[in-house]
Amino acid sequence: MLMIFQLYMHTGRQTDEADISQSLRHLAEMAIQGDRHAFEQIMMIFREDIFRMVYARTQSRMDAEDLTQEIFIKAYHKISSLKDSTLLKAWLYRIALNKVKDIHRKQALLSMLFISRKNEDDEPDIAANESSALENIQKKQFWNALNLFTQKLGSIEKEVFRLKYIDNLSIPEISTILDKNESTIKTHLYRAVIKFQKETHLIEMAKGEN
Repeated sequence: MLMIFQLYMHTGRQTDEADISQSLRHLAEMAIQGDRHAFEQIMMIFREDIFRMVYARTQSRMDAEDLTQEIFIKAYHKISSLKDSTLLKAWLYRIALNKVKDIHRKQALLSMLFISRKNEDDEPDIAANESSALENIQKKQFWNALNLFTQKLGSIEKEVFRLKYIDNLSIPEISTILDKNESTIKTHLYRAVIKFQKETHLIEMAKGEN
């Protein structure tokens, strides 16, 4: 049977979305049953997306690399708990989001204790050989401005906005990740977009990133 990784990587072929979904579901079911090779293929498919998601929230390549590895280690040990193979992507993103929240809580605690977790020279480093993972992460100035904007949003608005427009997830996927109904997700997203539309300077910067 054609695996999802082959569907993604096979050049010169237009892959039907239904085929991708079916193959990914098959991989998930095999991984749930303990097939390590199937899980490794899942990791190869989603690693860059998860890395990009974590990097956008930490702004540290080193942290993003470490967290991405931890996320997949945890996913490997917890894969048998995935009850619905069609929810694999959302399940992975929920693990990733929780990991990011954990590190933010630890950093806040360390900050209170006057211990700096990061070296002063540890700034976002967009390496050329990470072109796929960091394809949409370009200028530090823009991302700093975007991070400042998201800090103005409510906690749910911020996560919905990031998951939709930075991580490119669908409303149903976001609903699963945040464990909220789609109507609630759409409401928070609408509010966040309205606020974003008022940030004319940020919008102009975003146009320059395209």
